[in-house]
Amino acid sequence: MGTEEAVRSRERLFMWLAALIWLMVTVPAPFLNGLPVFVAGMPILWFWMLLWVVLAAVLLTVAYFVVERG
Repeated sequence: MGTEEAVRSRERLFMWLAALIWLMVTVPAPFLNGLPVFVAGMPILWFWMLLWVVLAAVLLTVAYFVVERG
């Protein structure tokens, strides 16, 4: 039973991480849309989306290996 619980806990981590990534992309978008701020030569909204595309790939890869390793 302990092993099954550990697997479920890791799977929950993966799901929570995916939900967090989705929230961090969608919730701030309307607030960042009208700002006249540029980061690395891009409007802040473009930079925010690109940042989370890269972070999502890294975080979900790490979460995948954590789930599969267990």
